[in-house]
Formats: sequence, structure tokens, C-alpha cells
Amino acid sequence: MKKLICISLCVLLLVKYARGQEQLSVKQQADNLYERYEYFKSLTLYLKLVKKDKADVKVMERIADCYFNINRYEDAEKWYARAVADPKASPASHFYYAEVLLRDQQFDEARQQYKLCFLNDPGTLAAKLAVCDSAALWMKQPTAYHIKNDSVLNTAYSEWGAVPYGKTSLIFTSDRIAVSGN
Repeated sequence: MKKLICISLCVLLLVKYARGQEQLSVKQQADNLYERYEYFKSLTLYLKLVKKDKADVKVMERIADCYFNINRYEDAEKWYARAVADPKASPASHFYYAEVLLRDQQFDEARQQYKLCFLNDPGTLAAKLAVCDSAALWMKQPTAYHIKNDSVLNTAYSEWGAVPYGKTSLIFTSDRIAVSGN
């Protein structure tokens, strides 16, 4: 009898602590990845949530943010444009949309977004509008300099951390497979 009571007590304790684990939704998984700064992984999940024509504005903002954070500014611009078209879009979306427009040299559109973003902050608005104006002015002025990529240094691989070595040499880090002795 003691053995039966002991087994029953153990089974009851196990049942109490053996709960079924809840499966996270796709949005919850994407949000968790986004909060851990895993933008590329979260982007693939957020894109699954988007219907053809209609999507939640928060999901569109997250998609745009992911593209922005992985430096795919053209894609970010498209998604921010979709997000800010919704009246529920956050002021941050207007700001980042203005930033990608500025990067893409669409200065007039960037000015409009900055005006929407900094409606109650005239000092910051004036500074941002001045940035747009000066960038537009600089882009119109020709330069005497021509920038050319060096095919030895700028390859399809990642190169970074270039420092002078001696009078005529340069040392840098790369993820190239072969090593050159020049």
C-alpha cells in the first residue's frame, strides 16, 4: 500500500510540473529575433506575415527597420513608404523614411518627411532641412576628384582595417581565400 501511495504521489507531482509547451506564433518568433538584433532572420519571418495587399502597419515598420539595419536601403525605402501611408505609422517611421530618402538623394521628399516628423521641434526641423539643402547644393557642384576602386584592394570579399606599413606598403584584413605577397 505504501508503494502505491508513493507512486501516486510521484505521478501527481510530475503531472503538476509537466505542462505542455506553448508554440510561439510566427510574429512572436520574428519579434524575439528582432529584439535580439537578428534582423535578417526576423525579416524572413515578417515577410511571411505580409498578405499581398494588406499588412499590419507594425509589421511593415519592422520589415522596413530590418532592411534598414542590414543596409538594404532601397528595400527599406519601399517598406517605409508603405508604412507611412498608414495613419497609424509611428513618427520614427517618418524619420527613418526621411533618412533613406536623403541617402537616395531624394531631397524634396526627405524634407516633407522631416516636416511630418519634427512638427513640434522647430530647432531640429531647421537642422534637418538645412542638411537636405546643403546636400542638394553639394550634389549640384562638380568636383575635381574622381574616385576609382582599386581592383587589388576592393574585391568581392570583405576588406577592412587598412593601415600603412613602412613607406610603400599597406596591411589590411580580408576574408579572401588566397594570400598575395605584394
